[in-house]
Amino acid sequence: MSSTLRTAAASSAAAGNPFLTLSKVYLRSLEDLSSLNLKIAREALDDCASATQALSAPMDSKAYTKCLSGLGQPMLNKAVAHSREICDVMASTHKEMTSVIKAQLAQPQMAWPGAGDWNALQGMFTKGFEQLTASATENFAAVTDASTKAIAATTDAKKTP
Repeated sequence: MSSTLRTAAASSAAAGNPFLTLSKVYLRSLEDLSSLNLKIAREALDDCASATQALSAPMDSKAYTKCLSGLGQPMLNKAVAHSREICDVMASTHKEMTSVIKAQLAQPQMAWPGAGDWNALQGMFTKGFEQLTASATENFAAVTDASTKAIAATTDAKKTP
C-alpha cells in the first residue's frame, strides 16, 4: 500500500471517528428519551386506572372532593420530575456532543472523501440536535398541559359544593 493511500485512509478514519461518536451520542439520547416517554406513558395509564378506580367507589361529595384534590399534587410532582429527567438527558447529550465537536474543531481541517465538507456535517448534526430538542420540548409541554388540566379539574371540583 502506498504512503499516499495510507495517509488518505488514516485521514478518513480520523474524520470518521467523531462522526461515529456523535452518531452514538445522538442515538443514545434518542433511546433515553424514548425510554423516558414509554415510562411516562405507562405511569400515566397506571395513574389513570388508579384514579378511575378510586373515583368510582361509592362516596359522599366531601370524600369525592377530597379524593379529587389528592390526585392533583402527585400529578404535578410527576410532571416536574419527568421534566427534570428530560432536561437531564438533553443536558447530557449537549455536553457530550459539545466535547466531541470541540475536540474536532481543535484539529486542522481534514478532507473527508465522499462525505462533503465539515460545515455540511456540522449542519446535519445541528439539525438533528434541534429536532431532538424540539421533541423534548413538545413532550415537556404535553406533560405540563396534562398536569395543568388535572390541577384545574381538582380546583374546580373543590369549588363545587
